[in-house]
Order: sequence, then structure tokens, then C-alpha cells
Amino acid sequence: GLCNACMWRQNTKSSRLEAIKIQILSKLRLETAPNISKDAIRQLLPKAPPLRELIDQYDVQRDVSSDGSLEDDDYHATTETIITMPTE
Repeated sequence: GLCNACMWRQNTKSSRLEAIKIQILSKLRLETAPNISKDAIRQLLPKAPPLRELIDQYDVQRDVSSDGSLEDDDYHATTETIITMPTE
């Protein structure tokens, strides 16, 4: 099990992430996050080879980086998905 301080840190981190998600959805005027699969995103993206190579090289969904040098960073945000919305 986790010590009390570790549990408190984990709960605080989870609460903070949830508050950030709610704030982002509010600013986008959405009630819930769009349900878009990674496969759908890949089909919608342009098929330009350089873009495909960058997406594959820097894919944030991977469990291991290509060179194995990246470590978990609890203090900085990472982008997992980018969704663009049409403007009026």
C-alpha cells in the first residue's frame, strides 16, 4: 500500500487533472470530451509522408520512447490529443 503522504499526493494530482479537464471542456463549450478513436484521427489527418513520420516518431500514446531516454514527468503537462474546432 501507499503511505498517507503518497495517497494525498495521488489524490491531489487526480483532483487537479480533473479540474483542468473540466475547465478546458467549459472553454470549448462542451459537456464531455469528444469520443474520437486514434484510428479515426489517423484517417482524418492528411497523408503527407513527413507528417505521418512525425506522428509515428513522437506518438504520445507509446509506452516506451524510441530511444528509451524519456522518463515520467509529474510536473509538466503532455499533449495527448489535439482537436481543432471550426469557427463561425
